[in-house]
Amino acid sequence: SYTKRLKEGMERGEIREINPEILSLSLMGIGHTLGMRYFVLKSDGEIKKESILTTLNFIMHGVNYFIMEEKDE
Repeated sequence: SYTKRLKEGMERGEIREINPEILSLSLMGIGHTLGMRYFVLKSDGEIKKESILTTLNFIMHGVNYFIMEEKDE
């Protein structure tokens, strides 16, 4: 269902067109890892604001936007 919804977002121009299956697996992996880190391995279950912002920034912008996009010169 992640892949289907990501494809729909790509068709609407809300998400850059990349492999939706890989993207869905990546997003699920991020969610799983954060859940393990903050709710299973850490007893208080608190997530720092900085951690949330870093994760959202990564999801929205990736590591390096130059990798997938060609720049006009």
